[in-house]
Amino acid sequence: MTCAPASRRAWRHRLAAVALSTLLSSAVAEVAVRRLGVEHEDGAFTLDGRLVSAPWPAAKHDELLARMEGAKPPLLIADRELGWTLNPVATPFHDGLYWTNGDGFRSGPDRATCSRAPAAGVQRIVLLGDSFTYGEELPFEATWGRQLERALAAAGRASEVINLGVGGYGMDQALLRFRRDGAALRPAVVIFGLQTENVFRNLNVVRMFYFRASDFPFTKPRFLVDDGDERLALVNVPALAPDELNRMLHDGSARRCDALRHDRFAPPFLAPARPWRGSRFLTLIESFAGDPAPPTVADVCRDPRCEGARVALAIVAAMAREVEAIGARLVIVHLPTLWRDAAQWAPFLAEVAARHPVVRTDDALRAGLLDAGKPLRNPDGSHYSAEACAIVARVLADHLAAPR
Repeated sequence: MTCAPASRRAWRHRLAAVALSTLLSSAVAEVAVRRLGVEHEDGAFTLDGRLVSAPWPAAKHDELLARMEGAKPPLLIADRELGWTLNPVATPFHDGLYWTNGDGFRSGPDRATCSRAPAAGVQRIVLLGDSFTYGEELPFEATWGRQLERALAAAGRASEVINLGVGGYGMDQALLRFRRDGAALRPAVVIFGLQTENVFRNLNVVRMFYFRASDFPFTKPRFLVDDGDERLALVNVPALAPDELNRMLHDGSARRCDALRHDRFAPPFLAPARPWRGSRFLTLIESFAGDPAPPTVADVCRDPRCEGARVALAIVAAMAREVEAIGARLVIVHLPTLWRDAAQWAPFLAEVAARHPVVRTDDALRAGLLDAGKPLRNPDGSHYSAEACAIVARVLADHLAAPR
């Protein structure tokens, strides 16, 4: 009879010890996670590159929208089919650095529009891709597309190069741009600028989820791939408008939006609010217990069946089929953005090359720039220098001139 109270007291002491030990361990883990992680100015918290928590940057989004609406006119506009596109106003932008013709294509001021069909005896070439194809930070005359046209002319081959590249595009948007705008131009050659980082853009819907520092307040379509036959299916079409996205993120309906659930970079704030969100340690556990982290370069290169690789390969396959269907020739050119790209992405590039011919530029760029002590990118920017574009143009001109 006298042992029961003592036994209960012992159990209470054990439970108290376990609770205290758990609290102390959690406190140590909390301190460790906070010290190892990075608190960003925008309120995001990352650990070893993994996004653990992040608030929606509503103020920045509103500021970007206001800036776009205040621009006279803006270079980029929302597009319900593509996500965003170039403003089809034949006018200079960014103090004359960029010029968009009346068709919404990158051009020079001497090309206000282009005909629906090429002139007799002229080989029409259409370019698809992102900012490295568009020629960000360079005047039109220095872009590799324009330099390719001049190189072909110097070799006695009359050509017309039409640049459909758009900054920030994924491979998916490049394909959609070809379907809507490129095929109707009746090109003889379609050149797709393969910038390997675009593999990850294919898995993204909200640009600011993928790249929080982005100045693009847009959403984009993305393709899903059927497990059985690699068929592509689109989500977020028509694309959510920027103001519609902001409203959904403010009122909580984004959690129920099917298109946003397919964004592999959607941060934790899309999930319902939880009382433990103030703890970095518990939020980290939640992030691992939830959706899998977005794929890395290692994932894509190690397993061609992972989502990133499968979607990218299916997009390229669809592009090849559709270019062939209009009687044109597809040329895929690898555009490395870092000197290590060729080695880092080698397995994925080999997988693409096993299915489609790929023009490699890395050796020529390395010989012409790195070995000469010259930069691959603009010293004051993040895109190709004019010299890098000249090398890409020369490699492509040689490839197009070679017997097939």
